[in-house]
Amino acid sequence: MRMWKSSASQLAVPQNLFTKNPFEVAKIVYCISVTVGSFTWRRLNDSKQYVQTRAQVIVTVAYLMVYLCSLYFQRDLTTIYTHGLRCSSLLTLLSRLNILIGSILTISVYLNSLTRVKLLLKSFIRIDFIDQTLQQYGLQEKILDKYRKMRMLTSFTISSYCALIVISAVFAFRSFHFGLVLNIVLNRFIAVTVYHQFYVWIESIGNRFEVVNYFIATKGQKIHDEEQFIAELSTAFSLRCQLKKITNSVNSYYTLQLLLFISLSFAYSVGYGYLTLYFAIGPSAKIIIVKNFYLYLTHICYFLAMLCMVIKSITRMCSAANEFGRIILELKIKPKRKRLRTVIISTSLKLVNDKIEIYACKLIQMDFSLLSSMFVALATYCIVMLQFELNEIKVFSAITFTNSTS
Repeated sequence: MRMWKSSASQLAVPQNLFTKNPFEVAKIVYCISVTVGSFTWRRLNDSKQYVQTRAQVIVTVAYLMVYLCSLYFQRDLTTIYTHGLRCSSLLTLLSRLNILIGSILTISVYLNSLTRVKLLLKSFIRIDFIDQTLQQYGLQEKILDKYRKMRMLTSFTISSYCALIVISAVFAFRSFHFGLVLNIVLNRFIAVTVYHQFYVWIESIGNRFEVVNYFIATKGQKIHDEEQFIAELSTAFSLRCQLKKITNSVNSYYTLQLLLFISLSFAYSVGYGYLTLYFAIGPSAKIIIVKNFYLYLTHICYFLAMLCMVIKSITRMCSAANEFGRIILELKIKPKRKRLRTVIISTSLKLVNDKIEIYACKLIQMDFSLLSSMFVALATYCIVMLQFELNEIKVFSAITFTNSTS
């Protein structure tokens, strides 16, 4: 059976990866800038931040262009990962996949920022108008409460991701060159920055849907003036339509990034999941390299945690958006109020086929069914790949034993 040694000579690193690479200094500045930028995204209901939002989009594009230039130098990192390893082809494939998808992601974000940034700016204006309308009905405290919860949750998620990034960097730094640590931190913070923006958008839209639902449910409990309630119902329905337009704009802006995110998460989870099993219960369990095992395990936790966070946020937003029709149907209207009953029925009919859903390039629906199917496929692929590896080793051992006895 072929096995490898975890010696320092086999994990030798090209000396010019950091010392002779002019982009390493730029990447250090990039990592610091992205870290700061992840924590400085303003709330979406402040109309004074339009100019700053445009500046943040431009800065993000500049960050990603630096990343595109640095992707070329990640080819040398395959030497660090794969030298002396039995499963070097898989690690090489993962590294090349990271370069390919990272390049496509960078170009797509750049093109979106040039062509579709006006969609996001219009969405900011619509959200500001929705907040002003809700404040006229005394729901300002409800909006602020939702914002506090969202801010606390996003701070927790960013802190968790930063912790996983630091853990990955620590395990990588103990064995490899500082250039590898920098690339790990760089890639992770890029993902946190891009997908944190999408997460904040979805959470903000979902919070507005919940406030609109609360508004119409509260007003529908005690209907004193029929004409006033019809006007309030019309206002709530109009706000829902505007929120739907905002959702479609955000979905069209991030649609390709979502597809790349799903593809990269699945490919990395399968690859690193197989490596984790290989180090834990595979043929190398007796010579397990603990640092590599935990490094791959943190990679899996990182991608799956980010995927779960995004899908959970999308599911909550879609559920709040589609709950509006159910709330209207549950209103108790007296039989003598025929005009109000007619308005409610007509509004309900408009919402029958008006479901709000998030798709990745109109191919994959973002919901919990996607998450469950990915977990099942991940477990199946990892077990099958490990079984093939074990069978190959058994055959190789049998041939070796036969040759030695003959």
